[in-house]
Order: sequence, then structure tokens, then C-alpha cells
Amino acid sequence: MSHSIMKAFFLLIIWVSAFAVAKPLRSRAPEREILPGTAKSLAVGQVPNPKWTSHRLLATEVYAESFIKHHIPMPSKLQAAVQALKSSGNASIIARETGETVSGSSGEFVWPILVGTPSQTLYVVFDTGSSDLWVYGSGMPTTEASGHAIYTPSASSDAQLFTGQSFNIAYISGWATGDVWFDTLWVDGSGASGNIGVGGNPIETANSVGGVFPTLPGIDGIFGLDTSPLDSESPSQQQTWLDFVLPNLDAEVFTVSLVSGGTGTMDFGFIDSTKYTGSIAYAAVLPGAFNGATNYWAFHWSGFSFGNGPVNSTILPLICDTGSNLSILPQSITNAYYSHVIGAYQASDGSWNFPCSAYLPSFNFKVGSSQFSVSGSHMIFSTLADGVHCYGAIQATSEGATGFFGIPFYEALFVVHDYGNNQIGFAKRSS
Repeated sequence: MSHSIMKAFFLLIIWVSAFAVAKPLRSRAPEREILPGTAKSLAVGQVPNPKWTSHRLLATEVYAESFIKHHIPMPSKLQAAVQALKSSGNASIIARETGETVSGSSGEFVWPILVGTPSQTLYVVFDTGSSDLWVYGSGMPTTEASGHAIYTPSASSDAQLFTGQSFNIAYISGWATGDVWFDTLWVDGSGASGNIGVGGNPIETANSVGGVFPTLPGIDGIFGLDTSPLDSESPSQQQTWLDFVLPNLDAEVFTVSLVSGGTGTMDFGFIDSTKYTGSIAYAAVLPGAFNGATNYWAFHWSGFSFGNGPVNSTILPLICDTGSNLSILPQSITNAYYSHVIGAYQASDGSWNFPCSAYLPSFNFKVGSSQFSVSGSHMIFSTLADGVHCYGAIQATSEGATGFFGIPFYEALFVVHDYGNNQIGFAKRSS
């Protein structure tokens, strides 16, 4: 996975519903089941998105994404820039208001899933910061569905509409709404390690999307993997795929190994010892660490430092989110980091930029007594339009707020999501 997936996710956070055809209707969920032939462990690899094209994003949208996704109050400068963005549909005006645009690789690499009988292949983003499974549906207008693989319930002999159930979500970049179907779902290991099959899984199927989402070719949905046992459907929340599946695997665990500019892997049901060196340092998942919510992969770090500098032992709660393009840290920490970068400056929305040629120290953090280092190469999100300056992969939130580890940190580390033991682990990558 790479900056791509997270940049992917940013622009992808939003869909749901299906096409009501002559199919059986249900007013409640069918009995979900693990399908015969399901593997007890599975390695899922990203694949290149054949429909992907490079594009530019408004820097303020990238910065605001995590705040909007998780309903976090924004720093004042960012909030003002977002308001200007909302009040204007003119991209050139927005660019002047918010300072910069950045190059985007949203959806350059995606994950395959198979839905229905016979199987319909869709390519999604795996997101540890949300719980719902959303896909594009056949009830969408052609103008919105163009460039996407579409889930067609009428083409599946197993599809059943969940009568009265719906999904609706909105973000700064767009919105989506739709219905919920039950159908067969396979998470695809491309034959290398088998597949995980679930019968009667809720499939949130978009019948309408707006904003930037129709313009992201080859990204057909999002697959939530946070710690919540329930999704956010209405009026009846449903058990998530992760909560249902993991107890049926060899171990209630999945690991993430993302790759900057390349294809990453997620392993379900086992920990591959060839993907890390040394030992795994675990921290307990924090209950209610963020706005009282208990569904995040949140933990406490036990300190941080920059380069070879001294360790600051400040304990900070952080949420690990593969659906966030950036890592978001309190202003004091962010400002301190960029004070070590010659030529770094803040744009009008408060975001940090710097000369691409500048030396970037590593960002180090501790879990218990173990220290992990994220090299300076992971501190660059994108070049700016001038080709000389770069947009920082670490940006600021308000002082005292919960921080976020996004794609920049995932790409540097081997991360273990231990659902069964309610803990998250970190290790040095083997390559």
C-alpha cells in the first residue's frame, strides 16, 4: 500500500445502496455463515489499479480529511480554510484561499473482493479507521458509476435486499447514500493462500454518490476494519465482517505491511515472522480514547524524539488509521519537528510545507521500552505545484487532542492488530 491507498481512502470515504429488483426481501438479517473452503489464514495483496490516473488534490482537503472523517474539531486556520472551500465551487479561488494543491495517487493500489454468486470482482480500500463495507451499486446513474466496477444484486443468486435498511454518509469532498443487501462475500487471496468466504454478509450498496467520488476511477468501495463489533447502518446496526470472521481463523489477528509506491499486504489469522525483525512491542487498545468511542485501534505511546535527539517522555493517545493520508499530531509536537527542517513554513490553512531538498530527521516513538523509527523519507506526502516545495506527511491538531498514525507510519512499520487480545503491536520491517 502506499501514499496511494491513503490518498485513496481520503477520496473514497462515502457510499452505499442498491438496486431493488425482483429479489427476496428481508426485514432482518439472514443467518450469516462461514462458507465451505474458507481458509483459516489468508494473505491478501494489493494489486495495481488499471484505471488509476494521477491527479491533483486541494491541500486543505487532504489536511481536513481525518478531522471530518472522525468528527474532530479542526485548528482555527484549517477551519477557516474549509469554510472558504465549502462556500466556493471555483477551484482556482479555492487554491488561492488555501494556498496549495498537491499531487495525488488515490487508488493507485487496491484490494480485491468477490461479491455475489457468480462472483463479481470489486476493488476496495481496506480501512482500519472505519467499520462499514461500502461498494458502488447498479442503481447508480451512469454519470456517477463510470470508471467503476459495479455490484449488481440482480446478477447474484444469493442477493437479498434488507428491507428498510439504509446507509448515508457525507464528507467535505462529497456524499453517498443507498440500501443494504445480503450476499456472498469472498476476500480474495488470489489463489496463493485461499480465500475467506461469508454467506449472508451485509453489503452496503451505493445508489448515489456526489462530489469527487465519481471521478476516482477503479476504486469501487471501502472495507472497514476498525475494532467496532457493529457497523453504522440504520436503523439496525449489523455485526462487522471483522468481528464475525476473526474468531473462525487460526488467530484473531491481522497484520498490515504497506509499501510506499508499491503493493502492500494484509495477513488475516496469522503473523508472518518473515515480515519483521526483532520482537513485537504491544500496547493495549484504549477504551474510549477518542471522544468516548471504543471502536478505534488506539494506544498510548510512551515518548517520542527526532533524529538522534533526546526522548520526550510525554504519553500520548494515538489512533492507527490506514484510511488517513497524513499523520496528525498535537501542535507542539508538529511545530517542534518542523523546527528541525530548514526552510519549513506554514501555509494559510496552518499546514506545514518545506523545500523538497531539505533534510528531514526521523520521527521516533516508544511503545513501552521499545523505540521505533520512521525515517525522514516518510515525512513527505507530496510535492507542491511549484515542484520545489513539499507538503508534510505530519500535520497538526489542537493541543491535547488525540493524534493519528496514518499511512506515513504504516509504510515504515509492521503493525499487528490483535483483535482477540485487544492490543496493537509494532515491529521493525524486515525490508
